[in-house]
Amino acid sequence: MYLCSIDLFLFLVDVIWVVFGLVAYS
Repeated sequence: MYLCSIDLFLFLVDVIWVVFGLVAYS
């Protein structure tokens, strides 16, 4: 459960960086 939570957190961080990148380059 804890490992899955870490994976979910890393996934959310990746999504946030992608959104931030799209906003920065738009």
